[in-house]
Amino acid sequence: MRVRVRSTRLVSFTRRAVAAIAYEVELLDNPSRLTLQSELVANETQPERIKDPRTASALRRPLLAVSGHVQGDSAVLLHRTRMSGLLLAAGMDHRLSAPGQTVVTTEANGDWARTTVVGDGEPGQVLRLRA
Repeated sequence: MRVRVRSTRLVSFTRRAVAAIAYEVELLDNPSRLTLQSELVANETQPERIKDPRTASALRRPLLAVSGHVQGDSAVLLHRTRMSGLLLAAGMDHRLSAPGQTVVTTEANGDWARTTVVGDGEPGQVLRLRA
C-alpha cells in the first residue's frame, strides 16, 4: 500500500499558544483501511541534553494532571504546574473530511488526549483531518 501524506502547519506570531495543523492522506494504488491519530501530550519524555542533575529533576514531569474532558472530536487537558501551582489548559478540536464510512473516537487520560480516525478508502480518495 502506498499513500501520499501532506501536512500544513500554522502558528500565530502574536498568540504563540495558538496553532493549527492539517493532514491529507491519499491512497495511491490499493483499497485499504486507514488509521490516523491526533494526540495532545503533556509531560512528554525529552532527550537529556545536559548532564547536570539539577536541571533534569526540574524538567522531569513538571505538570500534575487535574482533569481531562472529551466532547465529540474535541478534548481539553487541565494541569497544574508542580513548582508554582499555576493552572493551565490545553485543548484540541478536529474537523474531518473523509470519503466513505469512518469511525472516530476521542479519549483523554491524565497526560494525554487522542483522537483516532479509522476508515476504508479507494485509490485517489483523500482523508483530511484539521486540528
